[in-house]
Amino acid sequence: MGENLIPSHLVSYPDNIFILHKKTVLNELKAATAAIFTLQSGSQTLRFRAYSFENPPEVPRQGVAVQLGEGMVGAAAETGEQIVAPDVLKEPRYRFLDVLPETLSEVSLPLKIENTVLGVLDVQSDEYDAFDEIDLMVLGALADNIAVAVQGARLYTDLRIQASQISSVVEVSHALNSIIDLDLLLDEVVYLIH
Repeated sequence: MGENLIPSHLVSYPDNIFILHKKTVLNELKAATAAIFTLQSGSQTLRFRAYSFENPPEVPRQGVAVQLGEGMVGAAAETGEQIVAPDVLKEPRYRFLDVLPETLSEVSLPLKIENTVLGVLDVQSDEYDAFDEIDLMVLGALADNIAVAVQGARLYTDLRIQASQISSVVEVSHALNSIIDLDLLLDEVVYLIH
């Protein structure tokens, strides 16, 4: 595991969906699946955003959500602490999923920047007690990198929105300074605002 695995795991798309590549982390660990959930500021719901499966089932990204405190994923987001279940059948917060019936152990790691939880990285294995201390350190580092990527994508989106708003203000200002006829001016302002 000597190579730097972390940066190549994440691919960012314009719609802020992230895909975790299975051929790196999942093959190095005894993990069969990994999923990323994100939490919007002020929300009580984590949105399922991306996954990596050994043999991918049909899983819709849209509409899959977890409430704060619900299951291991929701509990990790609510507490900001990682949750490790060496045997999911002994973990009261574990939620069985039809698409992942072979899950025997699981770890849910919060994606945090300082004390702010941005989401959860959830990794599952089809082996009992699959995650040792080194695996948890690697997954913790991965979760930290994903958190930075999520925050960066959000900041980029916010900046893009602000730039668009500023551009609109400049266009309206230009219209205000260049059109003398009041009716034409108001029509142009309404058009530019819309």
